[in-house]
Amino acid sequence: MKIEKVETLPFTDEFLSQLFVRITTEDGLTGTGEAWYGLPIEPVASAINDALAPQIIGEDSTRIEHIWQKMYKYGYRYGTEGILMCGLSGIDLALWDLLGKRLGVPVALLLGGRVRDSLKAYASFPPYRREEWVR
Repeated sequence: MKIEKVETLPFTDEFLSQLFVRITTEDGLTGTGEAWYGLPIEPVASAINDALAPQIIGEDSTRIEHIWQKMYKYGYRYGTEGILMCGLSGIDLALWDLLGKRLGVPVALLLGGRVRDSLKAYASFPPYRREEWVR
């Protein structure tokens, strides 16, 4: 299905600010990805809204690698690190989430399946280093 809308969704709580990307296809299905956490979020939102989103509206949302390459090639003149790549990453995650929903399978299965039965919890953001906050 074709991409109809790309939205940036800021979220701020007492500890951090995050920027999410929501992609909506013409059939109303949505996928969400995280583009950034920390301050400020505005530059990443601008990279998504002003540079990347216009490149992918109307594209087939299932062509994830094609869309990634298109965004990367368009954005190379702005830099292949930092803000632009954060935006590209959030869109990429949203597209994988969208595909998993479309097919009714976890994204982990699309990427090769489960590798481990369990993982130790890890939190790198300082306020979340208190064990009782990450349970």
